Amino acid sequence: MNDWLDLVLKETDEAECPKSYVFWGALSAVSAVMNRRVWIRRGKIRKTYLNTYTVLVGNSGLVKGYPINVSKRLVTEINNTRVISGRASFQSILHNVSQVKQLPQGGMIKDAICYIISGEMSTSLVRDPDALTILTDLYDTDYHEIWVNSLKGSGNEELHKPCFTLLGGMNPTHFNDIISAKEITGGFIARCILILEKHRSKKNPMIDDDVGDELDYAKLAEPLKEMSHLSGQMILTDNAKKMFKTWYSGWDPEELEDKTGTVFRTAETVVKTAGLLAIARSKKLTVEVEHMEEAFNLILKSSSVDEITRGQGVDKEYSKKLSLFLRDVATAPSYTIERQKLLTRRYGDFDKWDLDRMVEHVKAAGGLEILYEGNYQLEAYRFTQKSIDAHEAGQRRAGFKAVK
Repeated sequence: MNDWLDLVLKETDEAECPKSYVFWGALSAVSAVMNRRVWIRRGKIRKTYLNTYTVLVGNSGLVKGYPINVSKRLVTEINNTRVISGRASFQSILHNVSQVKQLPQGGMIKDAICYIISGEMSTSLVRDPDALTILTDLYDTDYHEIWVNSLKGSGNEELHKPCFTLLGGMNPTHFNDIISAKEITGGFIARCILILEKHRSKKNPMIDDDVGDELDYAKLAEPLKEMSHLSGQMILTDNAKKMFKTWYSGWDPEELEDKTGTVFRTAETVVKTAGLLAIARSKKLTVEVEHMEEAFNLILKSSSVDEITRGQGVDKEYSKKLSLFLRDVATAPSYTIERQKLLTRRYGDFDKWDLDRMVEHVKAAGGLEILYEGNYQLEAYRFTQKSIDAHEAGQRRAGFKAVK
């Protein structure tokens, strides 16, 4: 089976955790074993390496720890990067990656490459006011051949060719314990892929003991080991480039209200995700149009800070979001608009959770019908005749007043 992501999902199917957690844990594992081996050329200016920062967000009981542990076990099997987990000060992490690491099978890791695994970010990283600021700086791998950590007590520690990948878990109620306003507006969150879920994928008592052998991590990691041998520049097909250019030509982040800066980094995140999908699904360094399309769907549906902190006094602009949603439906042909088009157009204004909330709100009021409900690839929204009549009556009244 070439499609390793589907294989991981199949092998972990009995777990109750959301499938998206397992998916992003597996994709993070691919990111970790790639380190600086693979890149995508961005014109003459820079290379985009495939390191990612991914945070799984959900209440206690959603089993965030399981997919994070699966990812950790898989990367540990490959043994080509430092895997850092548990509770540690960030300064100790920097010291760790500045040292040469001897590998059990022989050889060594000289570069400052690592995979930081944090099952609960609010407790595993000992509070350091500079930790997330440093991670923000180190994310842009192409900018650092040597990164120097200079402290009064320990002198200079040089990180050669640093490449950091992060997979963490977080409870929404602890979000503000570790993610301060500085990290929200200063760039750390803009570099993170936030995966918020609210429900388990299934209910499974998992009390039976005759279900077969335990998960064989060594075997499951074999395709990942093949991927880890890939190296060099990834190539985008003409169709993949065309799709990206078409989207980018209509992408105006300056027009979007986003306190985190995420919208300005969306293009980079999409490119990285497309590269990882190409490797995970085909074990090749070629990004096809289907990888680019999947990357857009994944990233443009990822969660926002507003949704994660809702219920903590942060979400104060629902009426504004609802107004944008209603305007888009009202101005769409035949008062009908596709879900994916809405999420793409309004990225930075509202996310998939906002959209679900607004759809249910307007539908319950008798103003909206859902086409292809349950199929998010095709789902669309259309005003009911009641809403159309009210809208058109309002337009006539507005026109009459304007003439007066």
